[in-house]
Amino acid sequence: MQPQGLERAKVAAARSYEVRANWKLVWENNRECWHCTVNHPQYVRANYDNAPIDDPALKREIEAQVRARSAHVEPDGLAIDHQAAGLVRFPSPGCWWSINRTPLVSGWVSESMDGRPVAPLMGAYRTRDVGTLRMRTMPNFWNHSSGDHSVSTRLAPAGPQKTLVQVQWLVHEDAVEGKDYTLDALLPFWQLTSEQDWDLCARNQAGVSSSAFTPGPYSTKREYNVIRYTEWYLREIALELTRLET
Repeated sequence: MQPQGLERAKVAAARSYEVRANWKLVWENNRECWHCTVNHPQYVRANYDNAPIDDPALKREIEAQVRARSAHVEPDGLAIDHQAAGLVRFPSPGCWWSINRTPLVSGWVSESMDGRPVAPLMGAYRTRDVGTLRMRTMPNFWNHSSGDHSVSTRLAPAGPQKTLVQVQWLVHEDAVEGKDYTLDALLPFWQLTSEQDWDLCARNQAGVSSSAFTPGPYSTKREYNVIRYTEWYLREIALELTRLET
């Protein structure tokens, strides 16, 4: 995290949302990308999260991207440590946080609408080609950081079928709006992706609330992180019940 310079970054913008879904559904939505191909046209242009995980040609493409980006970041002590298609697997159920750096697709140096920079380099970075730094903390926070900006999302339960969400965009502490960046270029990638997810979560909530809903199994091939989240949640509930009993 240190090279990103988050501790001294400037909050360029913040957007608050009231999502008509339980916070657990919102978190589960973020922990899989099975839905990305159809629902996130901007996001899938930049990332490999939704890519076929058994495609040999794609595997070679990702490996080439990792080698190319590693040449840029290794002199600064950084590493592209997620080198496969699909989301990085969350650690063991007992772990409440995860962090990794993953490559963007060829030609993209930022999670922006066209892959081009939208702000000055953050922190201690000396090159823009650093992939994306990704952080998650159970059970209500995630962050995607490109070399030039960072986007954090925080969930707060507001009832059994409502979640309050705050999304923040961070840039270099000295960046000046209108000179070094514009909100029109900085916001759309994650604003669109986020709002697409909120709509999906509301639809999911309506579905599971239906008397016709029947639970089914998660996909171990595509929803492994949702499984890990569920394991973590059940473990925490059990620990809390034990604490209360004693």
